[in-house]
Amino acid sequence: WLYLFTHYTGKQYTEWTNHFLPSSPLFKPKDRNQVLASDAGVLATVAMLGIAAYFTSCAWVAQIYFVPMCFGYFWLVMLTELQHTDLRLPRWKDDDWNWLQGALATIDRDWGVVFNTLFHHTTDKHVVHHLFPTIPHYHMAEATNAIVPLLGDYYCQDSTTPLWTAIWTTSHYCRKVYPTDTTALWYSF
Repeated sequence: WLYLFTHYTGKQYTEWTNHFLPSSPLFKPKDRNQVLASDAGVLATVAMLGIAAYFTSCAWVAQIYFVPMCFGYFWLVMLTELQHTDLRLPRWKDDDWNWLQGALATIDRDWGVVFNTLFHHTTDKHVVHHLFPTIPHYHMAEATNAIVPLLGDYYCQDSTTPLWTAIWTTSHYCRKVYPTDTTALWYSF
């Protein structure tokens, strides 16, 4: 919520920035109605949760809404971290970064048919998502198979590290990037 209300960890702007104001520098004037519709949806959800708490209890709302939401956020944040963080992935200084380098600074992690299917192949076909962000998930496997030979050494995949080992490795070793004699910054330990 802090990020949504203050844009705390995002790009710094000269004026106050948040994700709910249509006049925020994050949005273009044409986005105004969509931002207002999103705001209305957030307010309606908060109102419904308040009504549910009034007629049942806050504990019931927490159990039915907030616990599953936190579980979903856990998976979302964890998977995002694992797709964008690995000792083999470079980071770039602002002046050296370009769209293609950023798109390829991600990794496909294969965790077997169950996890891959449950997550609609966002874990094992993630690189192609960065190259073609509008591709439907049901075409990601086909597109990945087509693009991997073209990417060659620029394609990064991990099909052997178990999920919990990958979490531990990235959280333990990928804390800080260090400069090298190239324009890339690399995680080191």
